[in-house]
Formats: sequence, structure tokens, C-alpha cells
Amino acid sequence: MVPPAAARDRPMVNSLLDSLMPVFDFGHRHAIVVAAPPARVAEAAETYSFATDGSAFGRLLFLLRGLTPPSGTLRAAGRAMGFAVLAEEPGKELVLGVAGRFWALDERAT
Repeated sequence: MVPPAAARDRPMVNSLLDSLMPVFDFGHRHAIVVAAPPARVAEAAETYSFATDGSAFGRLLFLLRGLTPPSGTLRAAGRAMGFAVLAEEPGKELVLGVAGRFWALDERAT
């Protein structure tokens, strides 16, 4: 897959995720340019809630997987679903991670 010209022309940014996983078997990057200051984007990400801000379609996707749509902020919902903060640069970048058996029907079973 060839990235769009705008993405090809931008240099690759080293992220916190790159420092945690400098070598990996496969990867794919997506980027969206947001016309807002980084502090505002970080604030929106920290205050977003599936319960109050999420779409009906998003809630349906959770229900189809047999999951209850999370309540609270994205960070709280991630923790409730087993995600841990792996790295963070407040106001700029947040890396969450989870371990599981994603091929199994009960992926979080031990």
C-alpha cells in the first residue's frame, strides 16, 4: 500500500511507541491532521466518554462483541478493560497496551 503524497512527504516521527517497540514483525501507521492546538486535542482525549459522547454505532460494536460499552473517560475505560498505561508524555502522547489471547473466544481468560 502506498501512502498518500502528504504522508510520504512528512518525516516519520519517533513516538513513545517506537521507543517501547523499536523492532516488530509488522506495522501500519495512520495519521490524521487535527486543526487544533495539541493541548486542546489532549484535553478532548482525556475528557471523552463513550457513555456521553460515543455514537450509537460505537456502542453497538461493543455489544456485538459481548462487551458492555465502557463508562468514564477513555483512560478509565481502557483501564477497566484491562489496558495499562505503558508510556505517557502528558498533553502530547499516550501509549496504552493490553495482553491477551486474541484468537480465543474468551480473550482475557488466563
